[in-house]
Amino acid sequence: MKKESDSVLEGGKGQDSCQSNKQANKQAKKPDVFLSLRLRFCFTMLFVVFVICLISMSSMNVYLASSNLQNANYFLSTIAENNGYGLAAPVSDIHSGRGNEFLVWQYKEAEKMKLKQLQSPLNRFLERIFIFRPTFLVLRDFYSARLDSSGRVIKTISPFGSDELNSHAYEIVAAAFASGKREGRYKDFLFRIDDAPYGYLFVVADRSQEYRQEMHLFVGTVTGLVFMLLLAFVIVWYFSRIAVEPVEEAFRRQRNFIADASHELKTPIAVIGANIDVVEQELPGNKWLGYIKTENSRMAELVKNLLYLAKNDADRNSLCMMKFDFANAVEGAALPFESVAMEQGKSMDISVPDEPLWVMGDESHIKQVAVILIDNAIKNSDAGAVIKISVRAEGKKGYLTVYNTGRGIAEKDIPQIFNRFYRADSSRARSTGGYGLGLTIAKSIADSHRGKITVRSEEGKYAEFTFMMPSC
Repeated sequence: MKKESDSVLEGGKGQDSCQSNKQANKQAKKPDVFLSLRLRFCFTMLFVVFVICLISMSSMNVYLASSNLQNANYFLSTIAENNGYGLAAPVSDIHSGRGNEFLVWQYKEAEKMKLKQLQSPLNRFLERIFIFRPTFLVLRDFYSARLDSSGRVIKTISPFGSDELNSHAYEIVAAAFASGKREGRYKDFLFRIDDAPYGYLFVVADRSQEYRQEMHLFVGTVTGLVFMLLLAFVIVWYFSRIAVEPVEEAFRRQRNFIADASHELKTPIAVIGANIDVVEQELPGNKWLGYIKTENSRMAELVKNLLYLAKNDADRNSLCMMKFDFANAVEGAALPFESVAMEQGKSMDISVPDEPLWVMGDESHIKQVAVILIDNAIKNSDAGAVIKISVRAEGKKGYLTVYNTGRGIAEKDIPQIFNRFYRADSSRARSTGGYGLGLTIAKSIADSHRGKITVRSEEGKYAEFTFMMPSC
């Protein structure tokens, strides 16, 4: 078996150095619980703001788009009812060059009054609220023509007001007729095809202005939503600090109290232990003194664990970070347990690689993790149980696995076992002598070394703890 001192010196080669807790935290900084709390608070509030803004802004966009479409369909149906001439406009006006501009002007003046009569009170109320009102004040250029049964234009009833649009009129007619639909959309145009004695009446309206209006509203609402979320985050982040500050102060005081109380309790416990030793010399074999000594030892262990956790919470635990052989450290921590397992009628198998597995960390703390996991396996298994301890390397990570047969852990208890003072089987707390802090300490050490502890178990069969440690 390799000696620990030899392996450490071999791996270090003068490059290892103890670091203060502040320096060590640069490598493995613990998450700030209050920063996480503030972030959760902010994201919760932002989600609420996002939902409210999304609903209101989406309603505006949907209202505008649906109202524009409804009015455009009404526009087309009115033109179609008048055989493509708008409001019964004289044919002489069509051929005199006044074109669609005159028809639409005439149409919108008459239809504004008709629209007010047809609109429901709700629509009239909404039009007073929304800035973007879908009324007939938007000039819709339209085109109407007579088609034969094959879809060929027989006669243009009303051309577009734009020569550029008129150059694409036959393309629009062909595409709309080929679609097989009686009404629909083609690019920026809304069309309608009605049966007629000569074949079909084709009417199409240019909705490009309305689509641009809808797109502008969409871009504006999205921009406004992003701006409002950023503004809300700044405001909520500021007030979250004020909201969390009392909780943080109370937690800090509680943490300091536990640390101070644990520190102050160490002295009387040590004095009690010394006095017990003296009294035992006067009254050897006294069972009551034995009970007192046992409970005093348990109390000393509890105070030591509480002091460690309090210092860890306060970020005051010093870590001596150096390069060491992970496999050798685990083996050194596991060997003393062989005699304990043998006395309890349990078999223990230790498997470590022959080659060194170099990691950077505090060797004493890593050994403490191994001791906690192995001790936990022995305490939570019955006579005849099998305990397996193995170390392996996978990529740039080292793994310690502690497996034991026995009672295992219930699935509902697995998420809770790393909580302080949690015992899956409280009836065994006194017999095993623990307080439910070991796994909590092991997890805090793993976190401080950027490691992780995972659990696999099947109740009544086995339990397996795996500690992952980044290697050098």
